[in-house]
Amino acid sequence: MKAVTSLLSLGIAASATMPARALAPAFDEAPVRRDSAPASVLHPQDGTNEPGVALGENFESLGLGIGLRGPAGSKVIRQVGGSEVDFVHEKNKWSLRVARMVLTQPMKLASSKDGDGAKKVGLMEVTLDRLKDDLPGATVLRNDVVKVGQIDVGMIALRYVKGLETLLSQQAIVRSSDQVYFTLTLTSPGSKAAGKDPGDDPGERQAVETFEAVLDTVRLLDQRPLVRDQEDRYYATLALLTNLGAKGRLEGKLIPKQWFRVQRGGKDIGYIYTVEEVADGIPGDPNAALRRKKAPRRPGPEGILVGTRSRMLASETTRADVQSWMFCTPDRRQEEWSTVQLVQNMKDASQFDNATIVGTSSWRTGVRLDRRAHEEGLRGEVDDPNQPPVRQSQDHFLSVTQSAKTQNFEPLNQSLPDYYLPQAVSHLLPRLLPADQPKKYLFAVYVPDVRKVMHRYLDVAEEKQVKFAGETIRAVAITDRIGVEGSITTHYVSPGGQYLGSENPDTGVTVLPTSEAKLLEIWKDADLTRPADVKPGAAKTDQASAVKAPGGAAAPATAAEHVGPARGQTPIKRQGK
Repeated sequence: MKAVTSLLSLGIAASATMPARALAPAFDEAPVRRDSAPASVLHPQDGTNEPGVALGENFESLGLGIGLRGPAGSKVIRQVGGSEVDFVHEKNKWSLRVARMVLTQPMKLASSKDGDGAKKVGLMEVTLDRLKDDLPGATVLRNDVVKVGQIDVGMIALRYVKGLETLLSQQAIVRSSDQVYFTLTLTSPGSKAAGKDPGDDPGERQAVETFEAVLDTVRLLDQRPLVRDQEDRYYATLALLTNLGAKGRLEGKLIPKQWFRVQRGGKDIGYIYTVEEVADGIPGDPNAALRRKKAPRRPGPEGILVGTRSRMLASETTRADVQSWMFCTPDRRQEEWSTVQLVQNMKDASQFDNATIVGTSSWRTGVRLDRRAHEEGLRGEVDDPNQPPVRQSQDHFLSVTQSAKTQNFEPLNQSLPDYYLPQAVSHLLPRLLPADQPKKYLFAVYVPDVRKVMHRYLDVAEEKQVKFAGETIRAVAITDRIGVEGSITTHYVSPGGQYLGSENPDTGVTVLPTSEAKLLEIWKDADLTRPADVKPGAAKTDQASAVKAPGGAAAPATAAEHVGPARGQTPIKRQGK
């Protein structure tokens, strides 16, 4: 269920823009043996730390593909999205960010020249130029590549001024291959007195020694077990998606109206109201039928429509009201959704913020160069020797626009893998999985919180007695997480597939089915009406009027027009973990 999942399932996640056999490219060097000492990046035969440098416990991320020990006393923060992790040391004001970088095209670490003497720019030069653009006036203290055994490591150090602070940034670029790199960046207080000179500030020296000690513990992990697990999940997912395309399968799972209580620590903090029905598109969108007119049609209803309206208390004085419409055709070839969110201060009507998200996905038929035929010297037309050979292609594209009162975002346009799940189907997912078949699945879903398409892992367990919401029940547990190491939400369904509720131990949030009368008893001012119709192209206040600010004032809205995938875009490289 989309509203439930977005509320509960935030954690480390993986980019999901690649075919199954390239889900998690294995490290191309020899894998680290489990019973061997960690391979050091800078000193392979020396695992000792710098004198007086304290490091924390060993940290490993199989999804990220790296292990290391951060500075002692640091708090580990896994970023949603799966490509980076932070170690924050509040006392020393240090921030260490470890990130995985996958390039769309291979690139050497250092710049070089080809056989004709032409310069080939390396990643170090590109990175340094970017840093200089981002940090005008920064002093470059170090810029070199060191070769240790078979591993290349680029080292960059800069001192720069940000506001009233002087900061020192140390960055190590660790090569896994010419297309996969890892960056370790330690930002710490810098010396104001040193200026453009290296200086000998005790605080900087401690940060440099700690950074070197951290690098000594870095090791690249073997991700091949993850690849095999993802491939097994992928084939189970394809079989499920094929079955979901059967006539009436999705429509038969719809429940006209549902009400849910949202609790944290046993205390009600919000509610969710959902409607599910067959429809031709999102209510109020006059362009929906026109956009689908050229798409292949089948007898029966055009598609499934899911609407949600929710309210959550973020604090004693702040609440968030969200309403969404999600539509997709039964074959999942056409999708559109719209979400409006209003965050408001219940004590001060002048303090509020709102956001609007509009998304579509669709399949397109086009032509591409047939590279194999081209390499064999074949032509596209007998009468035109200059016409290259082409082949027909089917491409799946996603387009998302998002705007807010205080910030507008760049539109997202990207290609999608064949295991992508539309928002409306993602909402139904716990009820769609066969409860009598313990299996593991892998889907690609769009996650609005981070504006990325990411992996969603679901594991269906065997039926057994479980403790949930203070009761012992017989149910099937379905674990659900965004990313291989994401926070786990457990959905409970009956053997017949009825949804019984969800819980997430990390957030302490529980979602329970309930009745309209019960919600009105708990929330005297609950809004349990259908989400408002979408009004593309209307005045800004029209779109926002569906969610009222305190005192009945309409919140200023942002443009909310449904737009199709961008024309002429270059699909991003299907890569990730």
